[in-house]
Amino acid sequence: MTPSDGDLARRALQGDAESAAALYDRYFDRVYDFCLRLLFDAEAATAAAAETLRRALTTLSEPGALEGFRTHLFSNAVAVAVTRSLEGERPLEKAQTAEFQRVEPERLSNPLQAPLAQEEAGLVWEGVLRLDPRDYALLDLQRRQGLEIAELAAALHIGQQAARRGLDKLTRDTESSISSLITARRGSRTCEGLRRSLLGLPIAASREQLRQATERHVRSCPVCTTTRLALVPPFEVLGALAAVPPSWGLREKAREQALAAWGAGSTAPPADTTPKVVPPSPVFGGAAAGAGGGRRRPLIGSGALGDGWRSLTSGRNLILPLGAALLVLAAAWGIAWGTGMFDGSGGGTALTSPTPTATASATATVAPSATAAPSPTATDTAVPTVEPSSTPEEEATPTPTTPPETATPATTPAETSTPETTPSPVDTATPEPLPSETVEPSRTRSAGRGDE
Repeated sequence: MTPSDGDLARRALQGDAESAAALYDRYFDRVYDFCLRLLFDAEAATAAAAETLRRALTTLSEPGALEGFRTHLFSNAVAVAVTRSLEGERPLEKAQTAEFQRVEPERLSNPLQAPLAQEEAGLVWEGVLRLDPRDYALLDLQRRQGLEIAELAAALHIGQQAARRGLDKLTRDTESSISSLITARRGSRTCEGLRRSLLGLPIAASREQLRQATERHVRSCPVCTTTRLALVPPFEVLGALAAVPPSWGLREKAREQALAAWGAGSTAPPADTTPKVVPPSPVFGGAAAGAGGGRRRPLIGSGALGDGWRSLTSGRNLILPLGAALLVLAAAWGIAWGTGMFDGSGGGTALTSPTPTATASATATVAPSATAAPSPTATDTAVPTVEPSSTPEEEATPTPTTPPETATPATTPAETSTPETTPSPVDTATPEPLPSETVEPSRTRSAGRGDE
């Protein structure tokens, strides 16, 4: 007896490599065909199918994965293939080949209609391959993969009612348009009136113009009405299209890679391989989502962090962002006040306070005036090297005695202390002379004190 998907999935979850390989072989060709009809490139479809099966096999511990493995698998296929088709280029010329349009009679409700269905297959495939990838995924999953409404909703992460509305809209618009085009081709062979109506169109008439002209004629022509009713429904033809098989080399290469990744990883989903939600397209999103209409939403959600942030920054939840902004502004104001940015209004040193090096240079230059006549320039007198204190507020002086009172520039701190003079054995470089406007007040006051 052939084991079910659920049995194989349970065994694979317990580490049975043969069960994982059986699931892979059972579904790879179907997933490959699904991806190929979205991506139109064999290598890209092979990579997407292998990634889909790897994700599905390594996330069997997710809720519902064992009971509904097929839904779980195609949910991953949608997340991988639809995302890649929307993000990359789709080479349409590769999809317009006979292998995409071959009908399998056993997949039709009436196999005797296979010749008629094969005649329609080209126009049917041409009508659906330009659909939005999300709309095509909805059709393929229902018509070609056989998923029910509940499975469709779970695979596409939409509600069941939304899935029904989307299918109804696609049937009403896309299938009706394809039927009109098939009627125009077939009916023009047997109906002279339809042929004249079509010949009256411009040479470069669009498909929409052709459809409108055909429908106007069919409403008043019993012959063309009968022709249209005899058609195989286009979406039934779509469901009867044979799966395009992958090459043997690509299949085996993908099999080795996917099963090796399954064997090496755990059943817990990796952080970067969690299936992402692909929202409905604008086409069936308008019919399915109601008020959502045709507005295109972001392709991939931002996860828990993104949802939380959007909730906080919505119109009803602005308290936390505004509070954080006020805290930042208060902290910036406090720092500015503490550093004296507001001209001494704060409790710290003004922003224009001299650096320790500049304070030591000024003191070393003026200090000899206490014991010797002032020199014309600061570099004419041997200047002892003074080690600056650890803070800008403490001003070093060369002698332990009280230095002459000097006029302090506006940028000198108001309070200074007199540390002991200690020659520095390391830094013996002569300090650079200060500008004359800085030294001159000290010389003048010192000279006046000497005269006294």
